[in-house]
Amino acid sequence: MARPRIPDEFSPRADMLRAATRLLRQGGLAAAGINQIVAESGAPKGSLYHFFPDGKTQIAREALSAYRDAAVERYRARAQGCRSPEEAVRAFFEMGAEASLKTDYRMSCPAGTVTLDLDPESEALRAPCHDVFVSLVDAVEEALSPIPKSKRRDLAGLIVSTMQGAYIRARAARDISPFREAGENLAALAKMLTPSSRNPAPRKGK
Repeated sequence: MARPRIPDEFSPRADMLRAATRLLRQGGLAAAGINQIVAESGAPKGSLYHFFPDGKTQIAREALSAYRDAAVERYRARAQGCRSPEEAVRAFFEMGAEASLKTDYRMSCPAGTVTLDLDPESEALRAPCHDVFVSLVDAVEEALSPIPKSKRRDLAGLIVSTMQGAYIRARAARDISPFREAGENLAALAKMLTPSSRNPAPRKGK
């Protein structure tokens, strides 16, 4: 089955998915009720249940999946232009900084905001949230390929986890410094773990 994506064209279904994603990024599940999604999208309330028979859970699940695909695609495209693991690390945190500035610090990663809202009644959304994180870790791990495999996965996981904390701190401070701080320090760690950086070739004549 193909992964759900938010279509580029404007339609009631696409409008509702975009609205749900914005609301989830702003305030998690608590901010993305049916009435809020309808008001944000401008779509008729009856059409929501037409396109999403399972209601809020279904639209939240599809919004998370669409965000996952879009975020991974954006990062992979950016990482292709990076010449080293440390550049790839900085690029990841620059994405967070740009998103925070663009939205005036109102939005974070929806998987992070939704995970904090999870309770027994919303267990169906735990797996989609987890999948967002796993997919981001996969994409970052790919960008760190010069680093030995034994260290690469753990570093990618640390980078993705740190990004979630950077979103929280940036929103609290209304400042992108947490992204820059994380990017520079984890880039330094990536450089240390890159074999060619640890063991530079001897200069000629030495």
